[in-house]
Amino acid sequence: MYVVKFRSAIAAAALVSAALVSACGEDPVTPTPTPIASTGATTLKVSAPAIVSPAGGAALNTRNPTLVLQPATGTYVSQSVSYEVQVLTTGGDTVYSRTINGGAANGQGTLSHVVESPLNVRTSYRWRARAVAGSATGPWSDGASGSVMFVTNSLTPGSSNAEFRDFFFSLTVQKGLTFPSQAAFIAMDADLTGVGIIIAKDSSGSIRGRIYLPTGGADKFARSVDVITGFGPAFNWTWIERGRTVCEGICP
Repeated sequence: MYVVKFRSAIAAAALVSAALVSACGEDPVTPTPTPIASTGATTLKVSAPAIVSPAGGAALNTRNPTLVLQPATGTYVSQSVSYEVQVLTTGGDTVYSRTINGGAANGQGTLSHVVESPLNVRTSYRWRARAVAGSATGPWSDGASGSVMFVTNSLTPGSSNAEFRDFFFSLTVQKGLTFPSQAAFIAMDADLTGVGIIIAKDSSGSIRGRIYLPTGGADKFARSVDVITGFGPAFNWTWIERGRTVCEGICP
């Protein structure tokens, strides 16, 4: 009789154990999460593209720099992406933005884009880029503010007269100087002298309206240009190249 009861107890224990295993499971399976659709920024599975140039405070003799980047690397190499590029002030304000064609996100080669809208003269900028595919976007290559990456229009004595002309007239537009005046020249003084231009003045110190472009040599007055025909609202800025002239008045 005791043997029968003992066997019954073992059988009951086995049933309880089986029930517990059935209820709890010996090796539970983790549920597969449901993928979340990409709806916001930094949702594209790619790295940030790498900045190639310009960088490091490069001095550029242009207002339309060529931006060069190395493509992003994607989780899926065959994925095709475009790139959003932005030019920003050092304070973080966006002044230029374009989306350009890209290709496979494989991190290979380089992509280039020429800034289509002329930037301000003698101004410091940063730029950045990120991969985009539809509404999904990858991480930016760099922060929106910080140290200078390039400076526009860093003219030298080797720059052409046409390049100096472009610089001069861009400066009048940038500063809102619609007609020649003594005050207008004063407003441009630091920018003009900053690239080596000499502003002609008479013996009293009044500005005459002639400038001398830098030569890089001993003869400082070999590249003279008349930029006005008169002062006041009735006159316009002009550009008449005179070549070498004799400096009259104050000759630095």
